[in-house]
Amino acid sequence: MKIAICEDKQQDYDTLLSMIINFLDEHNMKADISSFTCGEDFINAHIHNPYDIVFMDIEFGDTIGFQVARRLSMQDSQLAVVYMTNYEHYITEA
Repeated sequence: MKIAICEDKQQDYDTLLSMIINFLDEHNMKADISSFTCGEDFINAHIHNPYDIVFMDIEFGDTIGFQVARRLSMQDSQLAVVYMTNYEHYITEA
């Protein structure tokens, strides 16, 4: 399984990475985990070597996670996207 984390805040990335690793360990699962702080970098990586799951911060860097996910959904309907945000106004759109 390939997992991508799109997050620009180191503390939030570290917390999420720890949660994912703990989940994988508890379920005897293995995964390759990559991190991205730029939407274009993630899109380019995914096009060349697709991910199974992406944990997408809705706002990371100059990127809006919804835009990245929409672009990818046109090419890959199998990608599972988990949105993350601390902003209430994004909850309904997510």
